[in-house]
Amino acid sequence: MTVAFLQELDERQSRLGYVACLALVASRELDDRDTLRERFVSLAFERILPTDSRWITCIGLVDITDLYEITTFPTRKKSYHTPRGQMIPPFYYLSDLWLKQREMPSKTAPLDPERADVIIEHARHLGVLGLGYSLTETGSAMRATLPRSLIERAKPEASPNPMNVHADPALRAAMAYCYLGSDALLPYLLEQIAPRGGLSHHEGDVLLAAVDAMLETMRRIGGIAEAEITRDIAEYRARVNPAGPVREPTFGSRGRPALDAPAGGIERRKKALPEKKVHRHHLRPRLEHFVDIGLLARKQGAEDERPFQVTPVTVRAAQLLADLRDDPRRVHGFLSTKFFATWASIQGLDAAPADRDRTIRCFVEAYDLVKRSIGFTPGRTIALAASFLGLRSNLILEVDSTMEVVLEAARGPLNQYFQFSGGTRLDREYMIRVKPEIANVMG
Repeated sequence: MTVAFLQELDERQSRLGYVACLALVASRELDDRDTLRERFVSLAFERILPTDSRWITCIGLVDITDLYEITTFPTRKKSYHTPRGQMIPPFYYLSDLWLKQREMPSKTAPLDPERADVIIEHARHLGVLGLGYSLTETGSAMRATLPRSLIERAKPEASPNPMNVHADPALRAAMAYCYLGSDALLPYLLEQIAPRGGLSHHEGDVLLAAVDAMLETMRRIGGIAEAEITRDIAEYRARVNPAGPVREPTFGSRGRPALDAPAGGIERRKKALPEKKVHRHHLRPRLEHFVDIGLLARKQGAEDERPFQVTPVTVRAAQLLADLRDDPRRVHGFLSTKFFATWASIQGLDAAPADRDRTIRCFVEAYDLVKRSIGFTPGRTIALAASFLGLRSNLILEVDSTMEVVLEAARGPLNQYFQFSGGTRLDREYMIRVKPEIANVMG
């Protein structure tokens, strides 16, 4: 299988909670980018006013200092103040109130409404959305871990908080699954971080060392099939090297046109080019993502010079993902066969492998959450959702082994409750429909 890693990151993509909010309003059907964006903005940036019945509850879950910080954050001044600096009649964006709740592991990196497109792109890079802006099968399984009331379009409340990825073991595992499947650099970065007590997002050498390690591995084990990805890693290294030359952009991050060569020679041209911001756009988002999925802890407060803290979870993750550093091509097989047992060990969950009956029961329950409205549903999508949700009950299921249990059950007394489409695909995918009457048999 090909090796994937996140080559395009932006500091505005630092919170995985926004991806969760986007998944809430996405669907399996082909979608329109602008329509999807409008639904996302309507959810995340709903204005909570003092006259709203949710006002007291939402405000009560946020410290007063954080409420003040929301309105004074540089990019929020235009939202919460008039051009003359006067406070607009009080309101808060719902996602801001979710972000600043006391239980959030990190309260930084609020998104601006006009930058909502970067979350759509981030969801695509993570494999949550496909090319048609619809949910992928992985995205559909991840969405099944989100609050059911919000999926059914109930009025969002202060709680449950979809921005708090860390709070739910199923959602945390789902985001980690998407992340590892999209960024093979994760195990290498953990290896660099684990020996340190703490670090800041300005330590670009950490990212560069991780990229170097992955590049060396790919050059050692790669063949013709890996030539393109190895070249991409080498090009990415040049981009994130703090000491390397700055690329002259064709269009800047805010749509500015390319810089014309200024009079005065090379020195003035170098001064005119933007400073390289490796720490802001490539390292910081990854560190914040690690906080969201529980691989790092974060001190709250801007005064901390090294706010990201290594924990026993960080060390275990670096150790247990060592095989993926030896060969990043193993990631796909790992996700299907070993991810959930490994993840439970990394997170320190008191979980045990599910027996046959519990596996089938989890599969049937997951089917109701991910089934397609018409026709059959990919069996592996159901198995993946079941594996995510099983962690809430301290049960370990793996995608491949779950499918084996279900297929065996379908050949036995339960066969009347499982329907399969007329054949299987070359990728061993099974299209399944589960009859609701099985619930009466399973108890």
